[in-house]
Amino acid sequence: MPLEITDRGVSSLLIHDRAERTAQSLTKMLPLPLLCVGNRYLVEHQLEWLSDSGFKSIRLSLGDRPRETEQLVGSGARWGTDVSVSLDPDFLDLPSLIRKNLAGMGDRILLVDGATVMRFDFPAEIDTSTAFFRKREDGQEARQLPVILLTLEDLDRLLEKTEAAFMEDLCEAALAHLPHIERVTVEAFNQRISSVEDYKEMNRVLQEHPDYLQIKGAELHEGVRVGRRCHISSRAILEAPALVGDGAFIKGSAHIGPGAFIGDASFIESGAHIANSVVAPGTYIGENTSFEGKYVCRNFVLDLENKSSLIMDDPSILGDLTRPTPWGMGLERTLAILLAILMFVPILLLSVLHRLVRGSWTVTETILRHPVKQNLRGEYDFQWRRWHRFNFGLFALDVLPSLLDIARGHLGFVGNPPLRREDLEGLEEEWREDLLKGKVGCTGMVQQLGKENNGRDEILATAIFYNATRSFKEDLRLLFKALIPGAHRFRP
Repeated sequence: MPLEITDRGVSSLLIHDRAERTAQSLTKMLPLPLLCVGNRYLVEHQLEWLSDSGFKSIRLSLGDRPRETEQLVGSGARWGTDVSVSLDPDFLDLPSLIRKNLAGMGDRILLVDGATVMRFDFPAEIDTSTAFFRKREDGQEARQLPVILLTLEDLDRLLEKTEAAFMEDLCEAALAHLPHIERVTVEAFNQRISSVEDYKEMNRVLQEHPDYLQIKGAELHEGVRVGRRCHISSRAILEAPALVGDGAFIKGSAHIGPGAFIGDASFIESGAHIANSVVAPGTYIGENTSFEGKYVCRNFVLDLENKSSLIMDDPSILGDLTRPTPWGMGLERTLAILLAILMFVPILLLSVLHRLVRGSWTVTETILRHPVKQNLRGEYDFQWRRWHRFNFGLFALDVLPSLLDIARGHLGFVGNPPLRREDLEGLEEEWREDLLKGKVGCTGMVQQLGKENNGRDEILATAIFYNATRSFKEDLRLLFKALIPGAHRFRP
């Protein structure tokens, strides 16, 4: 039975210190909390577990590149919790780190080791200071878990008598110096990630027992666990054991598995083969790319066998779907201002011609301005504006009234199509963020799709691909292609 302590005023301190030296290969590009475990980041699993267990007040202590983790976690609204972030860039020993974070934590506190992924059930009633043990089926003594629940008074007494370096040491000290502490055996899966070998072992266990992660909404089919809102081609091959995260795209002829973990919102192109590997959330993997025995994080690849690493900057092979790559919004705005000044008189004359030919001065539509995200639940404050353009059928002429929008930074020459009210109303809420990422433009890869490829899935896949592979060279190619009569369309 899970722990039921929602109203007990118990807080949790999740301690993410610097990774141990033996794990530095894993944390070369990202801090330990952003290490991919199964289908999402380590810190996401930990916060989800704490929230499910009833903890609504969580303090996150970050010691290694804390800003990246803080940006992901935010206020904790995604997990229905109140998360406060403590940035600890200076090295402190474990007791000093705990003391620094005690202020305002309530009367009782659960200490959690941030280097450990864990899933277990607590007893429903816990009234005294407690140390937890993992249940063993082989009859041997239960292994201690790096989790401890204490009153603040007991915690103060404990910190006075210990110089513990790790949570395991603190649990041992608690049993030695607090005679009244209760030992509780729990059903558990836990794995401390202190080296590449630990990480490989965790992957092996999760491949054999994918239910350990308890992924909400995921479906398990013959050893393949598929998350929510996934788009998987009927021609793709998923070979067990494999785990596909929420919102993942897997195109035709891709081969996933065995032993593959595909992170949330990843994009796997056709012909790619992923086996015995972990793909971090938000990673784009290019066409006909093969990874076996690798940890793939955006443009960083770690070989799990020999621990060698490689950085790839080619967006056609690997890319980061979560990081926009605006090559020159300032340059575009400057160019738009100059063109607007030079073309002021021709635009006036063309407006008169458009009135005579089309019956209106310009074509005017209501489109979505850059939305303001309210919280990590994905809720937006949608703001609308008017977009003016011509409808002569030639991009070089039609785009002229849009120069003012481009100069203001609301629009680009090249980008994803702007959304209208009817587009947004007909779009499933969970897909909005994917279409709202990146820059919107008058023309682009989506706008230049043929009519036969104009389905929602194709539009969304193309928009994600553009966000991942966007470059100055590619934008120039799309812009020149739009100048060909009939090659661009304003409406997707």
